[in-house]
Amino acid sequence: MDHQQRAGLRRRRAARIAETLARVRVLDPGTAAAPAHLAAIKTEMIKLAGCGLFDLADFPPTADGGDVTYLLHHDPDGRFGLYLMCGRHCAPVPPHDHKTWAVIAGIRGVETNTLYRREGGLDGDEETVSPRAEIAVTPGRAIALGPCDVHTIRFDGGAQVTATLHLYGRALDRITERVKFTAGGVLDGTYRTRAEDCVLAPQI
Repeated sequence: MDHQQRAGLRRRRAARIAETLARVRVLDPGTAAAPAHLAAIKTEMIKLAGCGLFDLADFPPTADGGDVTYLLHHDPDGRFGLYLMCGRHCAPVPPHDHKTWAVIAGIRGVETNTLYRREGGLDGDEETVSPRAEIAVTPGRAIALGPCDVHTIRFDGGAQVTATLHLYGRALDRITERVKFTAGGVLDGTYRTRAEDCVLAPQI
């Protein structure tokens, strides 16, 4: 693909993202994370992930196949953070929540999401989590999470690069109060994604 073709692909991708997010703004479930609205956003994200415009030449993993998080978009006020994660393997991610809704859709490969059950946290008891389900996000599939849902991820695509779209109600670097847990399910302080943890996606 020559420079002109690459620029054309990026223009089409930017336009498709803008069109999708315009529809998401209408559907935004807000802090209540209304299930019907999240289901509609899942449908939009599956369509976006499957549009064929996310050429991985624009989104390479690290040299050793490690994961990279690319920032595709967030509104000036920090709403609607859209990211592309890719790699053959990803660094261990602790169980964590988001304090906003999230939808993850598969482009290629397999991103396995482990979902956790939250327990305790009342009357002075320390909150804990325990695994309750695993969901594989693959091409044509997506998962929706509410603000209090706890999950962790891993890439299970083997030698194939896994790539997924992650859309959040707020840009991740704007959320400072997320909590995380140890692998054993014990509360382990806060979890934060910094702006410098993300790579700006290639522009037109």
